Amino acid sequence: MDKKMFKNYIENEVMSASKDKLIQLVYDKVLTTLNLAIKNLEVNDITEAHKNIIKAESIIFHLINHLDFKAGEISNNLFKIYEYSLYQLKNANIKKETKLIKDVIEIFKELREAWTFINVKKDNNIIKKGSEKLNYSI
Repeated sequence: MDKKMFKNYIENEVMSASKDKLIQLVYDKVLTTLNLAIKNLEVNDITEAHKNIIKAESIIFHLINHLDFKAGEISNNLFKIYEYSLYQLKNANIKKETKLIKDVIEIFKELREAWTFINVKKDNNIIKKGSEKLNYSI
């Protein structure tokens, strides 16, 4: 698949995604970017590692800016997790330490897994409620 086709595919994926799917895509982007930063550090490409860490931080800031604090405790907890992740990435960028990046990767893997679980459960409930409305009698 050439770059233009891939870019079009990604744009279509994002434009047609639900809010829930968008968050999964954003978490995926954080994970991809941080994995790249680790690879950059492993080959001593400090400039690219810095760029990728900054990119991940920018994405996390975006997540923070879109938290709905009226939603209650979950938003406050996510804020703390995101804030901690930013702190770890700042230190990773200063110290050029892959362990700190790996810690943030683990956090975002867990967040993504939890988000996926919630969405699957929600989708199953929607399907279940929909099938309860069906009348199979003849």
